[in-house]
Amino acid sequence: MTIGVKRMVGQVGVSLLAGVFLSGPGSAQARVFEEPVVPAPAIAAPSITDPAKVAPRQYWTELALKGNARAQFTLGQMYEFGDHAPHDEAEATRWYRLAADQGYADAELRLALRYANGRGVAQDSGEAVKWLTAAAQRSHPIAQNTLGLVYDRGLLATRDEVTAARWFRAAAELGYAHAQENLGLYLRDGRGGVQNLTEAVQWLERAATQGMATAQFELARMYEEGLGVPRDDQEAARRYETLAQQGNVAALRRLARLYADGRGGSQDRALMFYRRLAERGDAPAQHELANRLADETSIAPDAVEAAMWYQRAADQGLAAAQYALGGLYEDGRGVRKDEQVAVRWYRAAAEQGHASAQFALGLMLVDGRGVPADETAAVEWFRRAAKRGLPEAQFSLGWRYVSGTRSLPKDLPEGLRWARRAALQAHLHAQFNLGLLLSPSPETAREGLEWFTRAAAQGHSSAQYSLGVAYSQGTFAPKDDAEAFRWYQRAAESGDVGSQFNLASMYRDGLGTKRDLGAAIAWFTKASERGDSRAYLSLGLLTETGNGFPKSDAEAARWYAKAAEAGNPTGQLKLGHMYAVGQGVSRDLAQAFRWYEKAAQQGVAEAQYRLGALYYYGESVPTDFQNAMRWFLAAAAQGHAAAQGTVASMYLTGVGVAQDYVEGLSWSLRAAESGNTTAQYNMGYVYYRGEGVARDVVEAAKWFQRAAAGNNAKAQFNLGYMYEKGEGVSPSDTEALKLYLAAAEANEPRAIIRLIRAYQGGELGLGPDAERLSYWMQKARAAGIAR
Repeated sequence: MTIGVKRMVGQVGVSLLAGVFLSGPGSAQARVFEEPVVPAPAIAAPSITDPAKVAPRQYWTELALKGNARAQFTLGQMYEFGDHAPHDEAEATRWYRLAADQGYADAELRLALRYANGRGVAQDSGEAVKWLTAAAQRSHPIAQNTLGLVYDRGLLATRDEVTAARWFRAAAELGYAHAQENLGLYLRDGRGGVQNLTEAVQWLERAATQGMATAQFELARMYEEGLGVPRDDQEAARRYETLAQQGNVAALRRLARLYADGRGGSQDRALMFYRRLAERGDAPAQHELANRLADETSIAPDAVEAAMWYQRAADQGLAAAQYALGGLYEDGRGVRKDEQVAVRWYRAAAEQGHASAQFALGLMLVDGRGVPADETAAVEWFRRAAKRGLPEAQFSLGWRYVSGTRSLPKDLPEGLRWARRAALQAHLHAQFNLGLLLSPSPETAREGLEWFTRAAAQGHSSAQYSLGVAYSQGTFAPKDDAEAFRWYQRAAESGDVGSQFNLASMYRDGLGTKRDLGAAIAWFTKASERGDSRAYLSLGLLTETGNGFPKSDAEAARWYAKAAEAGNPTGQLKLGHMYAVGQGVSRDLAQAFRWYEKAAQQGVAEAQYRLGALYYYGESVPTDFQNAMRWFLAAAAQGHAAAQGTVASMYLTGVGVAQDYVEGLSWSLRAAESGNTTAQYNMGYVYYRGEGVARDVVEAAKWFQRAAAGNNAKAQFNLGYMYEKGEGVSPSDTEALKLYLAAAEANEPRAIIRLIRAYQGGELGLGPDAERLSYWMQKARAAGIAR
């Protein structure tokens, strides 16, 4: 007769060890640690009255007093569980010890557990381990497995996974299912110093065959993930489904997720399983079902039903559902928009430590949505979420430190610390903004380049564009057109319009790649389709010059018009010029004035100069020397040489402004130094005449020389005259004649007349030449020059 066997099942691990032996090593699935009693061997019937007719305690006591270890163990059970004997922990311990002292393994195990839990004896870890080891060494599989768990968890003894693995293997080889499961998990996870996925599968299969649910579950996961076995969604689903049919909720959840991901079965079945769990009140399943219903890309989206299931899970305190429900109320999806309710649910989840909810609550507090604005409280929630590792919160907190707010003093080192933590988690905005912040400074440019590169590698098109600019210009990266081209190309293919334009320019100019006008035009066209005014302008220039396109002034004007209308100042200048000369459009000075003015207002010096000229000559508008002077001055201030020369002339002549030789000479000198031949001529003139300066024919000759070299006909004549007379230069008829001829060919009247007289009078070393004289006289008549 065996007493208390049934009751012992499931009751071994109470108190201290009950808390230890609820799950196997490394297993995420909780399970009851069951310890079936090893059946006692048959013994010869004693020569006393039939035990069936005697009180059980008396029967086993008589045997126990005679030293029968099995009887001593059975009496211990009777006193421990109060079965046919009073419940007496001390008495139970006494009988277990007597049996254990005789090497009875079951008793050694029970005595170890009593020392571990302090039942009927003072708690003593050393004694517990001693008796567990004794039983294990007698090949007691339950003791071996229990001892493995003791070393696995580091309770009662120093944690030692190698020793744990040795005891799991000993029990597993004796066929003990729990140990087979534990050994399989150890081998799978590489604990105990050895990872062997193939052997792990073998032991888990043995445990699963004996009905171990965790082993079956973990095998399903291994088939799902292709770990130690070929990935097989169908096999994973089959195993999950077997467990689910046994009521295993975790397996049903996993099966639903597998199907929801389109693996192993239909997504319809996933919803069915989630719904089955949800209707049983399972909060995680309610949350998952709501997620599927809220997903607008799912097979049957339903925001209203999603809100209902989020609500049920949220009411059970599931933080993830509370956060999701807050999002629905914030957006007004599936429920009436209510930011106050959104804040309430965000707060509920946030107070449970849900990082995304903490961040969302912070945003609501910053904006004063659903709650009075409170920057200080917002920052505190950002900080909590950041400490929990949420990169969005880390970046938000960091950038507040970088910028400084009313409630958070600027602290660049602290801001960089948080931003870097977010960036290290691949937060794109953190990486990109760190690049922007750090790249301008030589001390941090290298780090800035690194963050741009990380963001760009993740596909951040603005970072790719920034790298293109850096390598193109050689700013915070070595100048490398090929590398610039590579990054512009990646960003352009992602739709970044600035990169599309720059890539087109590199194809056009053959920078970083082989020159390819076809590719350039294709990318300019893509950028133009996105409204890039520079692309309009570039297409206009290519069309005007017939570069890659059939030459067409009308088509060029069309592109310039698009650029101009989009506000591109160079496009406005080009369109104004087309109207001014009637190129590709009908000549229209009013339109020319309109577009010159727009470009001039954007600071384009050439447009300012041309607008001034329209006012000066009274073309399309009444003559207005003051407005002319205003625009000439604006252009001149930007270094526009022609405008500087015109300003000088207006000061010198007192047109549109009070005459002022000093100011005139100052502007004339600027223009002359800029290479404007008219100004150079004027400088020569004032020095020759001594107007506003002391007369200086040498200085005059120098300026006439510079203007003449620029083919200024007036300067050529004047310099020729000075060579003829020997003023400021050594006299030379040869040089004089050469300069007169150049000026005359440019129709300078004085030069033509001087040549006619020279041929008539044999001057400048010229002899009689009727043919040349006739030529110059005809030229004079054609030009209307009277001698």
